[in-house]
Amino acid sequence: MPPNDDAKGTVLFVDDDASITTSLRAHLAWVLPRVRVLTAASAAEGLATLGKEKVDVILSDYRMPGGDGAQFLADAARVAPTARLIAFSATPDEFLITKGRTDNYAVLSKPVDPDLLVHMLTRKLADKG
Repeated sequence: MPPNDDAKGTVLFVDDDASITTSLRAHLAWVLPRVRVLTAASAAEGLATLGKEKVDVILSDYRMPGGDGAQFLADAARVAPTARLIAFSATPDEFLITKGRTDNYAVLSKPVDPDLLVHMLTRKLADKG
C-alpha cells in the first residue's frame, strides 16, 4: 500500500506481544507517516498512556495476560471518550463480534491484515471529533 500523507493523528496499540506492536508500528510509519503511533504492553500501561496523551484511535488485543481487553476498552472509553476503538483477537468469540457491531468499536482478527488495518485507521482518523 502506498504512503498516505492525508491521515494524521495519534494511535495507541495495546498488546502484550511486542513483535505485533513493533511490526505494525513500522508498517504504519511508512504508510501513514503523519500518524503518531504509541504502544503499550499491558492494559495498565495503556491506561497510563491515555492519562498523559491525547489519542484519536485505540487498538487493543482482546485477550491479554494480566488484563482483560474488554475491561481495558471500557476503561479507555471513559478516560478518552472521543477516541475510536478497535479490538483485535486471535479467537474472536460471538460476544466480541456482536459487541463490535453494536458498540463504538470495530473488531479485527489476528493475524491483523496490515492493509485492512490501514484502511480502518484512515477511516477512524477521518471521523475523529
